Amino acid sequence: MTDRQIDRNDVSVIHALDALGHAAALFDAEDRLVACNQAYQQLWQEMADGIRPGMSYRELCEIAWDSGVVPRRSLQRAEWLDLVHSQHLTMDTPVDRLSSDGRYLRFINRELPEGGILALVSDVSDERAAESRARHEARVLREFSRATADWVWETDAEHRFVRPAHADAESGRLTEALLGRTRWEAAGDPDTRTEFWRTHRAVLDRHEPFREFRYELDRGDGDRRRVRVGGVPVFDVHGVFTGYRGTGIDESALADADARANLAEAELRDAMEGLDQGVILFDADGRVELWNRSFEEVFEKRLELFRGMPFAELLAGMASTGLVAGARDTGEWVRERLSVPRPVPELRERQIGSRWFQLRESGTGAGGMVHVYSEISALKRQQTELLAARTQLEERVQQRTRSLAAAFDRVRAEIRERTDTAERLRESEQKFRAITEGSIQGIFVHKNLRPLYANATMARMLGFDDADQLTALDSVTEFFSAEDRELLVRRTHERSAGLAPPARYDVRYRRRNGETFWVELFVSELMWDGQPAILVTAVDIDERRRAEDALRNAERDYRNIFVNATEGIYRTSLDGRALRANPALVELNGYESEEALLADVNDLESRWYVEPGRRTEFKGEIEAHGQVTEFVSEVYRYRTRERLWVSENARLVRDEDGNPLYYEGSVRDITEQRTAQADLLEAKNEAERANQAKTQFLAKMSHELRTPLNAIIGFSEILQQQIFGEIGNARYLTYAADIAESGRHLLDLINDLLDLSKIEAGAFAIRREPVDLDALVAECLDIVQPMADRSRIALAPPALPAPPGLRADRRAMKQILLNILSNAVKFNREGGRVSVTCSLEGGEYAIVVGDEGVGIAREDMRRIFEPFGQIENQMVAGHKGTGLGLPIVQALVDLHGGRVAVDSRPGSGTRVTLTFPADA
Repeated sequence: MTDRQIDRNDVSVIHALDALGHAAALFDAEDRLVACNQAYQQLWQEMADGIRPGMSYRELCEIAWDSGVVPRRSLQRAEWLDLVHSQHLTMDTPVDRLSSDGRYLRFINRELPEGGILALVSDVSDERAAESRARHEARVLREFSRATADWVWETDAEHRFVRPAHADAESGRLTEALLGRTRWEAAGDPDTRTEFWRTHRAVLDRHEPFREFRYELDRGDGDRRRVRVGGVPVFDVHGVFTGYRGTGIDESALADADARANLAEAELRDAMEGLDQGVILFDADGRVELWNRSFEEVFEKRLELFRGMPFAELLAGMASTGLVAGARDTGEWVRERLSVPRPVPELRERQIGSRWFQLRESGTGAGGMVHVYSEISALKRQQTELLAARTQLEERVQQRTRSLAAAFDRVRAEIRERTDTAERLRESEQKFRAITEGSIQGIFVHKNLRPLYANATMARMLGFDDADQLTALDSVTEFFSAEDRELLVRRTHERSAGLAPPARYDVRYRRRNGETFWVELFVSELMWDGQPAILVTAVDIDERRRAEDALRNAERDYRNIFVNATEGIYRTSLDGRALRANPALVELNGYESEEALLADVNDLESRWYVEPGRRTEFKGEIEAHGQVTEFVSEVYRYRTRERLWVSENARLVRDEDGNPLYYEGSVRDITEQRTAQADLLEAKNEAERANQAKTQFLAKMSHELRTPLNAIIGFSEILQQQIFGEIGNARYLTYAADIAESGRHLLDLINDLLDLSKIEAGAFAIRREPVDLDALVAECLDIVQPMADRSRIALAPPALPAPPGLRADRRAMKQILLNILSNAVKFNREGGRVSVTCSLEGGEYAIVVGDEGVGIAREDMRRIFEPFGQIENQMVAGHKGTGLGLPIVQALVDLHGGRVAVDSRPGSGTRVTLTFPADA
């Protein structure tokens, strides 16, 4: 690639580089920079001014070292330059480097057909940080799995229990009762011919890991326990199977709870069926859970198929029976019912068919809802039954009164009993104090929320110097957290009233410094100084709660990443079978579900990679480095056999003994990226053709147009001055003046076009030198003074001397100021004023030019920096211009690394601020 083939800063090439989606730079066959996109320059902000087309890659690296972009490590400058240059010449091999600001940047180079190099750079700091977090979360998950098991077990090669090498006391006691027996023998079922044990025995004989295996275990003392176990096969260093190792959880209590729950549900059903009211129960999600036959009779419809139906669908089903009065418009009736907050506390009457029902809604402790339909048709027909119902209600009130009286008698008896035991409790107070002072748990006693006693541990837990400071508080609510204060006060009052609130629960306390923390409370009653009081034992569980929250968040995040990742995520066996696949990988391979993919994908070696032996290269890379990064291959879409290009990142997962288990990694479809590379080559060729055409056009403009224009202007000026004699008719002088003015306008337009084209092509090189701003401003004001005099416009030079030290291209600065000042004069009002100020603030030079002219409307502001973007205004319609002045100003200021700001309102003048860096 030579200078004649491509203009190194052509806009088309940069646009093509932007299409890659990365920071990118293009080097020719001589390893010189051709072009780079904006993302590539933004990576090196400290050295952006030093990046220029034509410089070699080594020169670029020297600037990076000298500007401090590269962190100083053990390598010297020359060693580092040799290293990165050799990496630059190594194709398709990603290299990660640490920048001085802590970012990790990944470099990868692609060789182009003409011999050049396409360099791609991406910021992988987040990816590196995510890998670190993933390793930490994996370690936390492993530790959590150890902490959640009730016991640890091991078996030998014949599946008989042996003593585990690392076990706690509980695991050791349980294993002692099982030593020498197989799992089926420990279960009291030595016959393994049943389907249950035959299936499990087959898994063990195949030496496969298993989990969630449930059976009943005989511990040898007649106590049968329901357990859930999981295990993995263990092999020695020679790969010989030596047995299994795993953990177990005692689920006996859970099984008993399930049985009790099933019994309670059956009793609830029996109780509901014994009611003459129609009853229907909804769960916390508003779905139908239970109902009785009386409810079916209300709507004359069987509801067996309605189990699990949402509340909205049930309402629609009720309305569709035609029995509900006022439900002619089913949709409107359902929306009206759903708009009312549930449950509705008031009793309501509803007509269903020819019958009347009273509807009562109430909530359940689990967040569900109960609807009870009581028929009141008879009450509607016969008012006399109201008296009977009232009598029945009075009888119930009397029964309740008698019940309350009996309860009061029991309370008085209990009070007498407590009085008798008060003396004994008083005697135990001193023993209690001696025990609590030595406790590692926080303990305090209060009566009606006023502290009576606290041990030193409780005082330290709350941030007090000693227990006396704590007991001096007016109320223990002072160390209750704002979030849980109402709950704690309510439960205290319930306990003081003789009710039975929970005795053990977790809440938040507030330390003396305002910090909140979690505690586990154990609450009970005791006698203190002969009076009933409340004893509270508190255990600081703040660390445990944070760990549990972190674990839940990590598990949720992992699930979200796996399911929602746009890249394919997989886990495969060592022999090429798919073990896990996320939705993105399932879709990439043309399947509808993960199950379908796992059932079909069993030979990645021969059925996925297009190139034979590519899987072997994949394994070799991982064996050598432990992982592969950006492993690019052409593969088949497994189900449809379409071809596509992918990039893999993967690693080999090993067990704690270093034995390989499986591969896991991610797959990214880069087919479009490969297509973009081909498009880049086409864009380069197109850019070369466009650049050649532009060069020819500019050359023709420069020679073919400016030469005759200079002749036209010169001859018209000769006619104006009548150098060779007077012209007979005065109108010829007017025509000659018009020709000269038009010629000069056209010449200005051509010169501006050429300047703008040079700037856009990068051919306009600025030469920085010290600039005397005062002299430059004065020179420019002198040039525009005749134009200002014609419109009686006053030019106000800077009131204060300009600050020294500005380094800029004097010729470009003069062109900038002349364009701005001529616009300020041209578009000013007659008799107006133009002011110029220069200042140095915040490390930047600022030149401000203000006028009192017609101003610019907000909707026209965006057009003023566009080529030929002249705005239409009746007050400036007589002023001629090329429409290129401000675009050239913008481009020249940008070359200096500065900014242009325009502040204007119609009728209030315009203020243009030019800002230049002081350290340029």
